[in-house]
Amino acid sequence: MIGDLVGNVLLAVVGTKGVSAGIDAVKGSLASGKLADMLGAIGRGTATTDDLVDSLEGGSNAAEAALAKGSEKTWEEFLAANSGKSIEEASSSYINLIDGQSPWPEGFDTDAHTTTLKPGDTFQMALDQAQPVTSPGNFATFDNIPNTDYVRNNLAVKSDWKTDCSKVVTYRVKEGVEIPVIEGPVGPQIDLNADKYLPGGGSQIQMLLDRSANKMDYLEVVSVTSIN
Repeated sequence: MIGDLVGNVLLAVVGTKGVSAGIDAVKGSLASGKLADMLGAIGRGTATTDDLVDSLEGGSNAAEAALAKGSEKTWEEFLAANSGKSIEEASSSYINLIDGQSPWPEGFDTDAHTTTLKPGDTFQMALDQAQPVTSPGNFATFDNIPNTDYVRNNLAVKSDWKTDCSKVVTYRVKEGVEIPVIEGPVGPQIDLNADKYLPGGGSQIQMLLDRSANKMDYLEVVSVTSIN
């Protein structure tokens, strides 16, 4: 009976919102436990099937908004990686990630994770082949970078940020200087150019030097290697 109820509700939502958005709404409700809660409420008589349809239609609207902002493939990958979120929460997070491109995981408190690199501290950074080693960016990692797949997936470097990521430079903080940084996990990214969800999860630091500062006044090159 419950299966018939869910099937009828799904058909009602699909009829007004389309197959993809309707299925996404049910998947998100299942993953978050919202569908089970609604079915329990219906069983107790505190909700009706119309309430369930309205709930799923709200999820369907959220799925439509996500698909309009991104792509079907990256949306599906994002849903799979965020199975505990309701469809509305996942849609909001997905859209915010595309618009804001935050380098940190959702909810990460950067103020609570500031620290200082000391003389002799080393880290790695992936650069394009054409990027001079004397022009490092603001983000780096304490991880050992083995290949370009690690740069793309674990460090979540989008294709429109770096073209090939095939050069790894190890830098060391010079004697007599310190560098304020934020240290934490790499957040995910949505790479629409590559049509791929980049999960992140590696370690990263963000140097908090003034924009006018020459980073090579603080850093020296230890080694340069190529990766595939």
